[in-house]
Amino acid sequence: MKILAQEADQSGDGNPYIHLLYENLRAVGGRIKPLDRRRLLERQDIVHVHWPEMLVEWRRGPLFAIADSVKCLIGIAMARLRGARLAWTGHNLAPHELPHPRIHAAFSAIFQRMVDLVITLSPAGGEALQTRYPALRRKPTVTIPHGHYRDAYGAKADRAEARRQLDLPLEGRIFLLLGMIRRYKNVPALIRAFDDHANGSHLLIAGKIGSDAALEDEVRQAAARARGVTLHLHHVPAPDVPLYHAAADVVVLPYTSGTALNSGAAILALSLDRPVVVPDSGAMADLQALVGTQWLTRFSGDASEALAEAERLAARERPDGLDLSALDWPPIGQATLDAFRSVLR
Repeated sequence: MKILAQEADQSGDGNPYIHLLYENLRAVGGRIKPLDRRRLLERQDIVHVHWPEMLVEWRRGPLFAIADSVKCLIGIAMARLRGARLAWTGHNLAPHELPHPRIHAAFSAIFQRMVDLVITLSPAGGEALQTRYPALRRKPTVTIPHGHYRDAYGAKADRAEARRQLDLPLEGRIFLLLGMIRRYKNVPALIRAFDDHANGSHLLIAGKIGSDAALEDEVRQAAARARGVTLHLHHVPAPDVPLYHAAADVVVLPYTSGTALNSGAAILALSLDRPVVVPDSGAMADLQALVGTQWLTRFSGDASEALAEAERLAARERPDGLDLSALDWPPIGQATLDAFRSVLR
């Protein structure tokens, strides 16, 4: 089966989800090439997209965005005319942040009409997609979970050694937010809430901000006024990811965007046996049902409520390790290939 796959050419510190998914698809017979517009003109079986908005260049002005959207959609239409089927794994209801929302809405509406197969990561995620986009109710839909990240990182680090290497307090609770820092992740509000909440605990923010200088200033100013906050505002390389999680007691994700249908950061924390606090949503309720309330709790208020949940979660008893066999990758690769075969038939 010839599969054109979005992001399949990424390497290094890219999203492990992509690498693990296509590695396991190859293991069961998928012939995978990275998606580009030239290859859309060749004979394919499946065009597999995760984040449709990333197929278009949006930041060079509205006229360019319109032209690039049209080119992208024409390429997909040509591939379908040659017999390919378009599969979409719905990670989000919509982009978290994107210029030209009206142009994107038009692009998204046409893209959804062309979709032949919808893959959702949880039952609640599928329901949310069909509620937001009624056109998808007529499309074949299958739920295949987001796999764990235990195969992507090395052995877990020792807690005390991790704290020494990161120059963190050896005693007391540490709460962690790790990953690319973007506005919807609500980091300044988390820092301000932590200043009112500290109680001898510590907050570690680790990740690159990128080109948003105003956000970086806001984060740094909030941290300068707060007690017990450490900033590591740089990209965290993959070998150091277990180190940061080993140093922490709870991972806190105080996100404000209601567009996410899953959380790679939550899956990462659980993969490294760290409990996590996440926004309340149907998809996160599905994940909580899988791992239990001693490993994942949900909050429905502001960043202060997220920290209060983190304190409660840190105090709970839990086993040393979490069983994530339901998220093993070989069955996920096979289920994905089976879904592709079904839509081709």
